[in-house]
Amino acid sequence: MCDRLAEEIPVPHQRLIAAAILWCVVSAPTQSYSECTANQEECVALELSALGKPGDTIARAREQVLDILQHGSARSA
Repeated sequence: MCDRLAEEIPVPHQRLIAAAILWCVVSAPTQSYSECTANQEECVALELSALGKPGDTIARAREQVLDILQHGSARSA
């Protein structure tokens, strides 16, 4: 059945499908999200650091937002 199915799909489509599968495999995260449930903070930091400079900016902004949410802002006093 697989041989017959392969014959029915034109070669350009087969190449496109193969390229899409390869892209999915290459771009898949190296660490599964289920592994991140144990230490969410560490996983977020790891993912943001993988983004480089933009990730560092996001991490700093995230820290400031979390601090405001946990301790309140000076304006609310």
